[in-house]
Amino acid sequence: MLTEFSNEAGGCAEPRTVTRIKAFWIHISLTALVITIYAIIVRYYWYPGDLFQLERAWEVMVIVFGVDLVLGPSMTLVLFKPGKKGLKFDMSLVLIMQILALSWGVWVTYSERPLYITYDGAIMFSSIPASKVVYSPMTANNLRHGGQQGPMLAYLDLPKDPKTVSEIVEAIKSQGEFLTGQTQYYKTLTEKAEELRRSSFNVDERVIAFPEFKSSLNRFLDTAAEPVDAFLFYPLEGRGQMATLVLRKDDLSFQDIFF
Repeated sequence: MLTEFSNEAGGCAEPRTVTRIKAFWIHISLTALVITIYAIIVRYYWYPGDLFQLERAWEVMVIVFGVDLVLGPSMTLVLFKPGKKGLKFDMSLVLIMQILALSWGVWVTYSERPLYITYDGAIMFSSIPASKVVYSPMTANNLRHGGQQGPMLAYLDLPKDPKTVSEIVEAIKSQGEFLTGQTQYYKTLTEKAEELRRSSFNVDERVIAFPEFKSSLNRFLDTAAEPVDAFLFYPLEGRGQMATLVLRKDDLSFQDIFF
């Protein structure tokens, strides 16, 4: 039984029972603190900026919030009764359930956090989650993710011979891996600057094909305060949805992601 101690006039400390409501508020306060720390790490370190929306990280967090911040404290409100037989067992089960839910959420959001935004060498960039990244001795040192905030930009540079590419793809599939996560074939964007500048999509054609793109483009340009010719635009594939990746034309540095 949870108790507190209070001093009476005679100077003796007597136990004071923690009520159900107070136990609920203690539980939800401590849970909220842990969940807030988790949310900050996910939102600002693992999925910074628009990557949070692109990768739909909020879907996992909703489940964690529902179990840990709503269901757990609610079960305390229902089950907690001072002096109840088996109270410690009940509260232990609630705590274990919350720890399991949080551990699952941390594991999923960490393993699926994007480590790279990689150009496929043909038409688009894709976000590459940590679970699909494969390093090898042939991976360039400057293209190894060092745990810094947010993903690195890379170019997937495969051999030009179709037969060789086919053999590479078959070998990778046989190992249960993904082609876009093979960092041994990564190059920096500046190494492939000419190819990248040629493959940027035409903004005017995009506006005609997708009228809703114009409003997103205008919002970006208003914020950037530079002409559209200063930037390059590419399709960006995320977790089940598409966005637009913007690079500076002069140095190929990352500028923005918009939907």
